[in-house]
Parts: sequence; structure tokens; C-alpha cells
Amino acid sequence: SITAALRPQGPGSPPPRDPSPRREAASCTPRAAVMEGFLWKKGERGMVKGFKRRWFVLERSGRLRYFDDASLAKEHGDVDVTRATRVSRGNPAKVRGGAKAFSANVFELEVPGRAYTLIPEQPGALADWVGALASCVDLSSFRGDLRGIAESALGRSAAATTAMVAVPDSPPGPAPPRGPPPPPSPPSP
Repeated sequence: SITAALRPQGPGSPPPRDPSPRREAASCTPRAAVMEGFLWKKGERGMVKGFKRRWFVLERSGRLRYFDDASLAKEHGDVDVTRATRVSRGNPAKVRGGAKAFSANVFELEVPGRAYTLIPEQPGALADWVGALASCVDLSSFRGDLRGIAESALGRSAAATTAMVAVPDSPPGPAPPRGPPPPPSPPSP
């Protein structure tokens, strides 16, 4: 890959990383990456509040870390996605700069105290990232069509989940009869 060709090789050098997003079987258990790849992230600090391209790593622990690039040399921050209160589509009209070309994939991840606006740049990567996040985030946090994507990633159907949520608690009724139906009554004379 291009990244591998540019990175110095030798003893002690980290193995080359492919810049395309990768996904493993997802489960939020510590110390392994569920998904990693480039996302555009909207900045909230400094003079420029535009989008910056960052390498993100979603760990099985539910920690989403972001770096300058795939070398993981400089970490810029992390998010505990297990505390997410909302995962929803973002507003493509608000995307500016280099990320504009990917604005159809914009989504927002809200945690207490901050909302992260993120944009995957590879085709199909939105579903991959939403599916990976679904392994760490409560499904009730997903909104709109992202809920369906998350449910599909977890192997659940939206209809089944809706039916489970929509059925009100009701007192139990009489138990249904077991066994074959009783024989018909003899005709009366």
C-alpha cells in the first residue's frame, strides 16, 4: 500500500497499516480493535473549526481513539462510546472543506458534554462504522435509518425490535390449552 511504501522499515518499526477501514467481529471486550480507518472529524477547538482527516480506532472496550494517521504516533483524543446518548445522521449542508465530497455519509455521535460530527470517506463505510458502533452503543441511541443499519449489523430485524418495543405489558391471561383439541360434543336429540 502507499502508506507502507512511505513508512520507514526496519527493526522496531511498526508493521504497515492499510489506510482503508477494517472491521473485525465486534464485541465490546477490552484490548482489541473492532474497526479502524480514516474519518473526517469536525473540530471544536482552535482558530479553525473545520473538518480534519483523522485515523480512528474503535476498541472492543468501547473506546474510540483518534490519531493524525495510521502510524498511531500522535493521539488527538478519545471518546467513551459506551456512554453515547445519540447516534444520528448529520446535516450534509453544514459540511465544508475537503470533507464536502463525502458529506452524504455524515453522522453525529453524542456523548455527555460533546457531539462529534464524523464522516467516513470510503463508499459503504458508513454502514461499517455504524455496525461497529452498534456493538458498543445501546441501540436506543441510534436514530432514523442508522437504527436499521445498526440492527442489521447485529443480526436483528427492525420489525422484530419495533414489535418487542411496541408490545405493552399486559397481565397474563389463561394459559392456552395443551394437547389435541377435545372431541366434538355429540349431537343433541
